[in-house]
Amino acid sequence: MAKKIDKKILESKLPAKVAEKYKVVTIRPARYNFNGFGEIDLRTISLNKADELFDKEFPFLKLIKKAETDSTTKTNKPANENVGKGAS
Repeated sequence: MAKKIDKKILESKLPAKVAEKYKVVTIRPARYNFNGFGEIDLRTISLNKADELFDKEFPFLKLIKKAETDSTTKTNKPANENVGKGAS
């Protein structure tokens, strides 16, 4: 018989600010007691604590690489191209 999994565990996530910068790998966000790192609840972790753990090479947080913006698609055209041309 299949073991029933708690829906709360399946739906657990990192806090929004942390999830913008990191993702959890290998495990689900929950409360754990990690050797060398102590008790950490990844569902309520602050961004400062996540940064600290990442700097200490915490193996379960991976930095999300942000896509670089393509500067060639941006233009600095004035809203009105006729400005400064004078009336004829």
